[in-house]
Amino acid sequence: MREIIRMRPVSYHTDGGDVGYVKITTFNEQTTDGLKKAIADISKQIPPAKLAGYVVDLRNNPGGLLDQAVSVSGTFMARGEIVSTRGRTAEETQRFRGADADPP
Repeated sequence: MREIIRMRPVSYHTDGGDVGYVKITTFNEQTTDGLKKAIADISKQIPPAKLAGYVVDLRNNPGGLLDQAVSVSGTFMARGEIVSTRGRTAEETQRFRGADADPP
């Protein structure tokens, strides 16, 4: 019997200390939402004043949607160029920059 297999692109945990661990297995339509949920849940477990930071594990991540990868990067990068693509003509060049928001 065929069945739709749903993969969770983001998993997370804390070690009981002051670091949140986030593993991103792929960049699909749910990745940014999963990351935001992970950050919110980690913030509930570790008070913001005690939180030292996050370890983001991208090992064995085959890639995926560029807009999701840019969105995930923009979550942690407040400013600056995240990625750019350059074509043969100026019209083919694209630049993706971080939002001017506070990183988590």
